[in-house]
Amino acid sequence: MRSRIDEQSELIMILKKRADEVTTQLQTSERIRQSLDDFKQQAQGSLDMEIKKSEMLDQRFNELAENHQELIKFKDQYKIENERLRKENEKLKQDNERLFSGALQEKQLMIDDLEVQLKDVKEKCQHLDEKYLLVTTYRFAMSV
Repeated sequence: MRSRIDEQSELIMILKKRADEVTTQLQTSERIRQSLDDFKQQAQGSLDMEIKKSEMLDQRFNELAENHQELIKFKDQYKIENERLRKENEKLKQDNERLFSGALQEKQLMIDDLEVQLKDVKEKCQHLDEKYLLVTTYRFAMSV
């Protein structure tokens, strides 16, 4: 019986030792689980922040893309309007040339004619001045 009690005592000690080891392992596992839960919460917080950043960047990118499209439309409208104005300007130049070139040529011919007449009148005036000077000099010489 004594040996039986010793055996049971040993078994109880072994079981107690195993229970202590299991308790220690359980506590260690619980600390690891708690640490992993904390890490998971931190990671989830970081992930949530990154998701928000990503959504914000997506939203900003979409705004920029919309603005870019509006700028392209504005540029295209500008090009179309610019081309229309160039054509209108060219047409007006042609109309101006067609309408006023004849009148301008007539005016230029009149100016040329008047310049020739002015030259003739100046020559006649100069010739008359010379004659007047000769006559005046002759009369003065005769009166002396």
